[in-house]
Amino acid sequence: MRASLDTNVLIHIYRAGLEDILFEFFTDGVFIYEQIRKVELEHHGKEILDKVDSDIESGKIKVYTDETLKQQAVLRIFETNVNENKLLYGLGDLGEVYAISLAQTIGAYSLVTDDMSFRSQIVKFIKRFWKDPYKNEEKKWMSKLVEERKIRVKSKFTELQKLL
Repeated sequence: MRASLDTNVLIHIYRAGLEDILFEFFTDGVFIYEQIRKVELEHHGKEILDKVDSDIESGKIKVYTDETLKQQAVLRIFETNVNENKLLYGLGDLGEVYAISLAQTIGAYSLVTDDMSFRSQIVKFIKRFWKDPYKNEEKKWMSKLVEERKIRVKSKFTELQKLL
């Protein structure tokens, strides 16, 4: 599974010395956007930079840059996702906006965040994988998961709605 990481959760995990859990669980890759490394961690996570940089250099964490996204012909998609997510989540937590946008753009099925605005995350997840997926593969992935695990989607969404 692939994961895009938010700044705050990255800081918390590294401060706790639990970063290996990321690489054990997300065996297909752990990703961050360059803004998270160059700006967010410089301001909020200086004490973990050496460890993070070491994991970047060893290939445990892949940093996506605008150039990387351009080479993959998805930079405009990423920029659109960033703009939409800024409207949805506001400018208060750009690390989260970039992490969400990167996950959407590269098809990382997991977003690792400590955001407490769970409702907006769930709504976005349902839209992305159920109602209006970016790619047909995403809906197929969700349908296969639902079938394999015998999940009753409507009842699960109803239960979730009660909690929100």
